[in-house]
Amino acid sequence: MATSLASQAATAAAAAATAFFASPSAAATTRAVSSALPALCAAAAAADTVAQLCVTQAAPALEMLIHLLGHLHGLSKWPHHFAVTLGLQPKNVLTVLEAAESLRASVELLLICSRRTDHGIAALMCWLIHTVRKLRDESPPAVSEVPLPDARRVAAFLSHASPGPTSGIPVDEVADLFLEAPGEAAAAAGLPRDALDGVSGLGPIGRLGPAVAKLNAALADAFTPVAQHVSAGFQLHSCSPLDTTPAATLTAPTTAPSLTLDVLHADPPPPPPSP
Repeated sequence: MATSLASQAATAAAAAATAFFASPSAAATTRAVSSALPALCAAAAAADTVAQLCVTQAAPALEMLIHLLGHLHGLSKWPHHFAVTLGLQPKNVLTVLEAAESLRASVELLLICSRRTDHGIAALMCWLIHTVRKLRDESPPAVSEVPLPDARRVAAFLSHASPGPTSGIPVDEVADLFLEAPGEAAAAAGLPRDALDGVSGLGPIGRLGPAVAKLNAALADAFTPVAQHVSAGFQLHSCSPLDTTPAATLTAPTTAPSLTLDVLHADPPPPPPSP
């Protein structure tokens, strides 16, 4: 729902910008801007919801998974205790760890894009509203209702966003992250690079759908053999007879010695004195 609202808001903002730059009619431009105002409120709520889900749910869960997989990868290098006993292979655990790290990077990019999209659309709409009122010789709106336009933020939003395939209007970076198409996310191309990128060894930041599918496949490849190994061990033990005494030695029934256990309980504490 949050992603759908953000996508609709981005589409409405793009339509308003197209109408402003292409339509010679001030009335048509005003109608386009006015119709995009509800989408602006929806975009703010949607972006806040996406950001909260990333901060409170997705990011902590993935960081805990990466922490546990790091310990498990070290333990899996003991072949006698894990590879032989449980069937856990270090290379499979490393594949799961790399997939979890890749998904964590995609979630962080989603957080960045949701906040940047919200601020960018809000700045673009404020600039459009003030510009249209100025062209129509109307008084500017109150600052409490529509903040003053920030041309630098609008320019930064338009420069960071990726151009659309046909029009020059920026695409929705948040909606692009939820596409099922493989490959690098559109917003990842504009991220700054530094020397730490080469040290970390983290590959291109992909979209969420393929990243989740990659993590699920890696988890199945790593832990399905473990489950089968443990299940086979249980079945082997369940088929073993409890009494291994040969049948020829059981000539007469024997009576096992009785065992008596005396269980002693401590005396309960005395009741408290009456007032």
